[in-house]
Amino acid sequence: MIKETVAIWILTLFSGTYFFSRRKRRLNDFWIFWVLILFLILPIPVFLFRHYPHYWIQILPFLSILAAAGLSKILEVQKIKLELLKIILLALVLFNIILTSQNFIERTKNKGISVYKEQKKIVEEIKNLVPKEEKILTENQFVAFYFLSNREPLTKFLYLTEINEKEDAIKTTKKEIIKNKPYILWPLDPSQAYSKDIQTYIFENYRVKKIFFENHLVIYEPKDNLD
Repeated sequence: MIKETVAIWILTLFSGTYFFSRRKRRLNDFWIFWVLILFLILPIPVFLFRHYPHYWIQILPFLSILAAAGLSKILEVQKIKLELLKIILLALVLFNIILTSQNFIERTKNKGISVYKEQKKIVEEIKNLVPKEEKILTENQFVAFYFLSNREPLTKFLYLTEINEKEDAIKTTKKEIIKNKPYILWPLDPSQAYSKDIQTYIFENYRVKKIFFENHLVIYEPKDNLD
């Protein structure tokens, strides 16, 4: 994720330059500086498990102001001419664009049509497998298939997250799986699943019915289902 956040690290460099290059440092300056450092350090434990670039956006306005002051200090100390400054800024912008250009290309590809076509196949598969009066279970990212297939969710917990864990959502859902043995729509990539406990149960007691690669989805059926 370094590529996506390179602009933030550049701004941080300029911010640090501003504080450390000041001849007369006031106490208030250092309080601001250490608050900035705290903002950068505190989220790190979270990033070890779920690192998304947008987590950093909240500190950008603060960093931008300090970075402007830092850049001004560099100009003052180094006596850099305005023309050279423009070249440096242009180089930084181009550097950032080059680093993230692959993301721009990926996001402009028309992936929606193939995904949509496969979604229709998934819906047909669900309707063929599951009688209308029976319920299904989908992992967090596939809850739309409850609506698309016109099938009821196994529990009231459409999403299994920290929000509903106080109600023992995972424990309740697992009990309902054991009791009802529903068909389950689960991520193809095991690392994408929120509830690893439920996933372990699925792997041990279910088998793959069908894989849909465009949607990164697997339909599982109980192992004791009759072929």
